[in-house]
Amino acid sequence: MSALFGSQEWAAAVRARIQGDEAYRDAAKGWGMEFNGNILFSIEAGGRLDQPTHLLLELRDGDCLGARLLADPAAADVGFRLRGPWPAWKQVLNGELKPILAISLRKIRLEGSLPTLMKYVPAAQALLRCFSDVEAELPS
Repeated sequence: MSALFGSQEWAAAVRARIQGDEAYRDAAKGWGMEFNGNILFSIEAGGRLDQPTHLLLELRDGDCLGARLLADPAAADVGFRLRGPWPAWKQVLNGELKPILAISLRKIRLEGSLPTLMKYVPAAQALLRCFSDVEAELPS
């Protein structure tokens, strides 16, 4: 069963998917212990997406402590942010574009400490896979 993209049910499904992923849990040991490991996914409005969507993931040591939607992304205390337009995110969520490739092609922008992230590449890959694996009813 899929949740409506951008709903609290969708955010909860993303958290549950991350929590249930052993590969993420193992690869993310130590994540956020000596730095801010929170990540904000910012999906800019466009196409059929009328309003931007901001999903905050509170991540620490292989655990997803919370996933919630934010109205004001500037209020979020995050170490990393992934930001991009709806068409790019839609391609990622539909499986048409791999998340790492979307970042490499700069369709989705990464903000945060690249040296820190490079220490956790397998964790980042597993996290992005979990995010894109969640079934959701997407705006056209």
